[in-house]
Amino acid sequence: MRLSRAPGLAALTLALAVNPAIAATVFDQLYPAGNGEPSLPYPISALVDDLASRTGARLQTGFIPLGRSLQRFAADPDYFTSPRIVLAVSRDGKAGIRLRDRLFIGYQPAVAALEIIAFDEAAGEFRFLQVENYRDGGQQSFTAIDEATCHACHQSRGPIFSAAPWDESNANPRVAARLPGKVEGLVIRQDFDGIDQFARSVQRANRIAAASRLKHVAASKPSSQPMIDALTAAFPDGLSITDPKIPNRDPASLVEAGMAPMDAMETKGAFDPETPRRSIPVWKSGLTAEADAMQLIEEADSP
Repeated sequence: MRLSRAPGLAALTLALAVNPAIAATVFDQLYPAGNGEPSLPYPISALVDDLASRTGARLQTGFIPLGRSLQRFAADPDYFTSPRIVLAVSRDGKAGIRLRDRLFIGYQPAVAALEIIAFDEAAGEFRFLQVENYRDGGQQSFTAIDEATCHACHQSRGPIFSAAPWDESNANPRVAARLPGKVEGLVIRQDFDGIDQFARSVQRANRIAAASRLKHVAASKPSSQPMIDALTAAFPDGLSITDPKIPNRDPASLVEAGMAPMDAMETKGAFDPETPRRSIPVWKSGLTAEADAMQLIEEADSP
């Protein structure tokens, strides 16, 4: 169901006026750290259970033994017994913090580090965080991260994922068959539908920052200025994102054919996440600009 456009704009402006933004990411709000030292439940299954029970949000996990992250060689030679674990929040729950499409976690057990992409509502953008020493009895700590390095692959400064049918992951029945039954308490199974929901969350997430910029214009424009004029003045060239999808590939089939795993994970051209990807317009000026802006904002604020 689509909301009424006129009341939607008024309600949006009022909501921003009476609810000042909190200057922290959604992850910081859930798990505040003292002196830069978080205290997260361990193992990863305990963190997933804690996040689900505290928020009621819907979580999607995935398992990628032969992927394209910077940690892809860390589990050598035990790629299938220590797959990269990824998590997305695909639906809000009972918590007051909006989480849908705003929190993503990547974890490689072999390096005991969590890589986190979390939305900062005050800044209107995603932040990239890393927690090290995520192990039994480890002294967990946030570590400095060069976001420019992250943005080489995450070109819209948000999460990325491969295109369907996600053959690097446990959506692929051949990959799922080679993975263990559990990793750190998380059950692994062939899960096409779950990975589909993960991918949809990634797609929506990359539109949130654009929606936040439109929302800011709606809240800060002079009352006498027509909305369409304010939007056009702020974004004369419209708003675009870089495609967060990288082409699908199936390195497991190459390994089954006899290629060494490290060679199978080397990527070039379009398969390399650092290769520039196409720009996708998400909003442009015109007769329907105001309605289009409200639709994008409603999508971002959907639970």
